[in-house]
Amino acid sequence: MPLSRRSAMLACLALTAAPAAFAQAPSNLSGHWRTDAIGAARLPATPHPDITFGAEGRAYGSSGCSRFMGGFTLDGAALRFDPIAGTRMACEPPAMEVEQRFLDALAAVRGWRLEGPALLLTDGTGATVLRLLRAEAG
Repeated sequence: MPLSRRSAMLACLALTAAPAAFAQAPSNLSGHWRTDAIGAARLPATPHPDITFGAEGRAYGSSGCSRFMGGFTLDGAALRFDPIAGTRMACEPPAMEVEQRFLDALAAVRGWRLEGPALLLTDGTGATVLRLLRAEAG
């Protein structure tokens, strides 16, 4: 059964629009961010977990000790992380504590907003669970 010209054009449109269904991070969210605080607690000098919001709804970074990666869903000011996969490195207890707090905070994220130079990731009540600063390039 031959396709009509209209059906063929609609099929092409659907195929080219499919990547738009992924959570494309807006330019003010995309890129590399360094954790400044988890909840209200500023982090010690090290470790500082970091996160990169990449293309097509992918995020990756360091959780303070191990590496992590996973997807995220972005809809306006709503942000949610898919289950996170990661390496399982053994580090000193303080680094392991920071890592666990960071991963717990990521799991609680339901929104985001910019406030000055900071990217605030918020929970379902709007409370800040992670405060991030754009990381220096390089």
